[in-house]
Amino acid sequence: MAALFAMNLTHHVVLNKMSNESLSDILKRVDKMEKIASDNFGYINFVKQQTEAIHLRMAAYENTIS
Repeated sequence: MAALFAMNLTHHVVLNKMSNESLSDILKRVDKMEKIASDNFGYINFVKQQTEAIHLRMAAYENTIS
């Protein structure tokens, strides 16, 4: 009975450790994905600002032609 209990406890400890490691890996990947998404939004905002600046310059140029 003691051997069965020890084996059951060992399995529980190993499964718990594997679960914790898996959860830790998942959270690390989520953090990496969050950083990538944040960087992408930064690039999108930069491109948007550049596009708006181009439109303003084009409008100003069109006004000088008229």
